[in-house]
Amino acid sequence: MAPKEAVDVFHEALEFLRSHPFLVLTALFIGRLLYKRYASPLRNVPGPFAASFTRLWKLRQMYKGDMEKTNIALHRKYGNPLLQMNLML
Repeated sequence: MAPKEAVDVFHEALEFLRSHPFLVLTALFIGRLLYKRYASPLRNVPGPFAASFTRLWKLRQMYKGDMEKTNIALHRKYGNPLLQMNLML
């Protein structure tokens, strides 16, 4: 590929990114979720499914006021001192 063609491809890609910001942000968000779920170093740590890619489940439990009960139940369920609750990289 000649340098002029490479520059044209770069400008076309840049124009696409500028004209479709919602699509780009959505793709980045989904990519981040997939990374956290399937490629993170913490992927093998047991815990609630939602905890593998977001902290919203914990916020919900805290809002309900039973986070300490949930914490004890998770430790009983998984039997592991290390749970994926708020360990986010």
